[in-house]
Amino acid sequence: MTVHIVPVGLSIQDGLGSSRGSPSDATSRTNARRLLDRLIAKFAINRHRAIAALLATPRTELFTELSGLLSPWNAKVSAEVSSLAKCEPLLDASNGVVLVATDTDEGLMCAALNAIRMKPTLARYVDSPAALHDVLGAVTVVRIPGMDIANTDFTRAMRHLGELARILHDMSTMQVPPQEFEFHLSGGYKAAMPYFLAVAEGMRSLYNGTRVRANCMHENSDALIRVPLRFFPDTFRSAMIAELTNVCEGLDPDTRGLEGYGYEFCQSEVRFELTAIGHGLLSLLPDRDSHSQDLRGNAE
Repeated sequence: MTVHIVPVGLSIQDGLGSSRGSPSDATSRTNARRLLDRLIAKFAINRHRAIAALLATPRTELFTELSGLLSPWNAKVSAEVSSLAKCEPLLDASNGVVLVATDTDEGLMCAALNAIRMKPTLARYVDSPAALHDVLGAVTVVRIPGMDIANTDFTRAMRHLGELARILHDMSTMQVPPQEFEFHLSGGYKAAMPYFLAVAEGMRSLYNGTRVRANCMHENSDALIRVPLRFFPDTFRSAMIAELTNVCEGLDPDTRGLEGYGYEFCQSEVRFELTAIGHGLLSLLPDRDSHSQDLRGNAE
């Protein structure tokens, strides 16, 4: 049982525009470009509603046209499809794909195109991580509010990424056999990769160093490269949660062991403040009191 977590960038738009992964006939390539222009115009207005409606009603003329157009294109059409193609069998009732979409018109459109190319009958959309209820047996596009290349402050987006990872973790506790998670870091907004790595490491820490993996793949290679992930053992994680919570509450950290990573000293405010990663980890990891109870429970 594996949930594949896939940051989505603009790779499929570039692929359709440049004919990367295209079928051999020129008509298919021309039709793809024309349909792409239509989609860009359509998703420029009420983008969330447009994508939600598109993925919620797969029998519409536009959805059928998209599915028919994309199905002949091979996996090289996008970094996201290429990476997932190495993980067959990918989708059945015990596996799922979560496409993590930016909060932009083009990003949401590309996420929808990837979902339709992967598995049109199982594609769906949620407007934020909080709306996510189940991911197994589906390709789910999840919009991350605030995740925009034009926004230099990644705090809001990181809180939602931490929330997404925590929700996926909580869902997995009810699954038998245990669920595993694979982060695919080949696609997506490249400047966001350190944040996705921080989320993957935080999530792996909840499983004491197991059940969470990450990979990437270069566009000129067919091999998945395993990305090393740290994890924070129970005792360190407890101290880390306390440290981040102190800073969040306006107190100085005790050890400054996470300085530059989870928090930084703000000269203008003359105090320590959480970084975007610090905010994300607090959204992902249990709060201090519940974590202390978990530790006591494990000791018993």
